[in-house]
Amino acid sequence: MLLLQVSLASITAVPHAVQKLYSTLTLNVPKDDLTKAADNVFIVVVRTISFFNHSCTFYLLTLSGKMFRQELYKIMKKFICRSRHEGIHANLQLRTLTQTIKLNRTDPHSEIQQQ
Repeated sequence: MLLLQVSLASITAVPHAVQKLYSTLTLNVPKDDLTKAADNVFIVVVRTISFFNHSCTFYLLTLSGKMFRQELYKIMKKFICRSRHEGIHANLQLRTLTQTIKLNRTDPHSEIQQQ
């Protein structure tokens, strides 16, 4: 798994380093519009590849690491159970031109109070 992570990090980091090196070396070189457009496309592609590294690391750990997966399940279970058993405590107030309506969202079956 470590070899796979290192390979993925290397593959996604090399294009970024090449792009930075190219930009630095051609900083003072006059460029026409077509070359500038090609450089911008290259920059966008390289940035997308470098963002891909972070998401792939998460998925690799989720698929291959048993301990990571167990901790993820614990966190998800804790979050889901808390959101089911504890209502969202929010007092909302809706003001219209003619009346004010207060909403109490602690109980899903609560009634709307009008003032």
